[in-house]
Amino acid sequence: MILLDLPLETLDHIVSTIASPADLANLGEACRLLHSIVSPNHTQFREIRAPLLLPVWSKLAENHSLAQNVRIIEVQSVELYQYSDRVDDPLIPGVFRDLQIPQAPVINDYEDDDGDPPVAARAYDAAKNVMHLGAERVFVAALKGMVNLTSFKWSRTPTLIDPAEEEDVWTVLRGLPCLTDVDVVDREKPYEGDLGEVDDPAYHRPTFSTNFFSLKSLKSFSFITEAYNTPSAGKPNLDCLATMLVNDCPDLEVLKLSATMFNNTFRTVPGRILLRGAWASLKEVQLRGVECLGELLFPFLAAHPTIEVLSLLGSTPMMDPSYISSAGSLPIRGLLPRLRIIRGTPLGRLLLAIMTSSLQSPRPLEEMVGAIPSESFLHALKQSGSGSNVKRIVFWSLNDVSLLTFIPQLAVIVPNLESLVMKFHPQNEYGVSQTSGTFRVELVIHVVHRNPSMCPQVVATATRHSLTRFQTAPRITRRLPRSPKTGLPQPHVKIITREFAPCRLEDHYHTTLKDDLMYMTYTHQVGEAKQPRQIRLKFDPNDPYSKYRRNTPVGGSQIGKKPAPPSSPDNIVRLEKIQLHTMVKEAVSNKGNLLGAMMQMKALTGESFQAGGQHAVQGIELVRGKKSVGGWLRPGVPVGVKVDLRGQAMYDFLGTLVEFVLPRLRDFSGIVLPPSSSSVNTPSAVSGVVSFGLPAQAIVFFPQIEVNVDSYSKLYGMHIHFVTNARGVGAQDRARALVSGYQIPFIRK
Repeated sequence: MILLDLPLETLDHIVSTIASPADLANLGEACRLLHSIVSPNHTQFREIRAPLLLPVWSKLAENHSLAQNVRIIEVQSVELYQYSDRVDDPLIPGVFRDLQIPQAPVINDYEDDDGDPPVAARAYDAAKNVMHLGAERVFVAALKGMVNLTSFKWSRTPTLIDPAEEEDVWTVLRGLPCLTDVDVVDREKPYEGDLGEVDDPAYHRPTFSTNFFSLKSLKSFSFITEAYNTPSAGKPNLDCLATMLVNDCPDLEVLKLSATMFNNTFRTVPGRILLRGAWASLKEVQLRGVECLGELLFPFLAAHPTIEVLSLLGSTPMMDPSYISSAGSLPIRGLLPRLRIIRGTPLGRLLLAIMTSSLQSPRPLEEMVGAIPSESFLHALKQSGSGSNVKRIVFWSLNDVSLLTFIPQLAVIVPNLESLVMKFHPQNEYGVSQTSGTFRVELVIHVVHRNPSMCPQVVATATRHSLTRFQTAPRITRRLPRSPKTGLPQPHVKIITREFAPCRLEDHYHTTLKDDLMYMTYTHQVGEAKQPRQIRLKFDPNDPYSKYRRNTPVGGSQIGKKPAPPSSPDNIVRLEKIQLHTMVKEAVSNKGNLLGAMMQMKALTGESFQAGGQHAVQGIELVRGKKSVGGWLRPGVPVGVKVDLRGQAMYDFLGTLVEFVLPRLRDFSGIVLPPSSSSVNTPSAVSGVVSFGLPAQAIVFFPQIEVNVDSYSKLYGMHIHFVTNARGVGAQDRARALVSGYQIPFIRK
């Protein structure tokens, strides 16, 4: 049994187990059947980044079989730009990209005499909050169906749902079996206005929910908040956070904690985690806005040799000099052998203690941020032997330090340095760094040429960056959109090739035929259109076991009874493509007989086989048999070739056909019309396609063939199909009116 012989439900389940977008794209390009399964239910629903008010969540709440394909979600907020490292464009399926986010009605009113907000403004705020509450309930319903979810990011204000009365986000997350990554940004700004049926949202923050601290088997945990910097914000349960990370997450690989709380309450949490935590696979640690005691930090680092990225941003590593100098009480031998990146503000003695710890082989250190320029730093970097791998160094200086004195020594110790940054923080008369409310000057030096015998040539530029709330320069990263077909990144700039010469027939359509066809095919409709009768299907379309089966109507085929769309300037009949098709009977016994037909098609259209590998067009395609016919044709055997022409190539072929070929055919009086008594409800009558054929004797009148007619051992006749956008009852009549406008006659026998 081959893969395509399996039931469609089984194929859909197999596709759902593929995690890589590139593997999904490659599988979808294998054949049309797999492409219909992969796209768009799998390719466009694997990762979703969108606010709660978009209708994509309601679609997932209604269709749980579609929600099972979601792997990564990020709930975004409109005011997300203050977190500079989390600015990502929304990533939603294509059918929802043009929809607008619903807004509450704006009501203009004046303030009361006492200066209180007007009644209309309070009503607007209440309506907005109720709208957000309804959106959260829809999101919770959609989240229940995402049983294969692996990564969850929450980047907005706290939830409005009361966990004591109904299920909230954290309650549902606790029951998802595949969840491994949790990233929470607990926003500071609460909802405004009269909440109506909603309680105070400050008590619905994740740190006040016991379900948030019940997550298990996490591999990545990130928690960022500044919502507890006031006395009225409350005090979260920090013991549960430490207990969850230490006891319930033994395979933790990434740990990021950042918080600012009143009276520095949060600074005790890292101490508990550093004292009790022991993870065998920990690779990245980031602590921001906390104080780390040396008595706890160094044993923690020694117990986790797998750490590759260490960040103490906005932190103050508190280390006693006597404690660092005591070799007996400080386990610094073999400290962090896999360290690649270390960041701090500043690092100081912590960096020196790590660099001086002895190792058998140098560390793969690539980036150091927060180092203090000094002779001891250069000596420790030289003794460690890790300077050959360093590519970027960021120095912090609290005083006026001349960087040029360190460049000659640094060029020898760090020969592969690519970027060097000096950040100056001026101090006041009391020796305190003036960082709040001032500007910081950064001297960025990019190494252009290195020569160990001389000072490296550098290019220095001084820039001024205003301080952000986290005391770091703003950094905005935007991801490139990926192609839903190939999964590869697409550039921001679209390359469009303009027409080099105007097309006469295309201009004729827009200047003359379009207006005439609107007048000829216009049907005036009085009142509302009659709704079509509801047709009962054989299977339930929402049943996942039958969604890919042939679901025919119980009352028979309704294709020929489909009404025509209303007449408007937007749906005037137009030519979409011209398809050329020829059949070669001799190809059944020898596939080499197709070469003549392919060369003929290439001369007529200018297309090559499969368009030379281009994805924009299909080029010349092989036509294969679909079923056995009379014992001489088997499925999959190539029996002909075809090519689809669109745009400029379509009008070029049409002009050649009308001006050079048809006038020279003596036996061609026009395209034969069906009898007047024929039915108008047949599938061909409502398809909007006009077809006719040319014999092999007529092919010689094409200029492309006539100039080299002796090069072809045999010419082949072909069918020509004019495919239009006309649909519904009378579609073929409207298509014939369009084709007749290009000087192609019709005749009834």
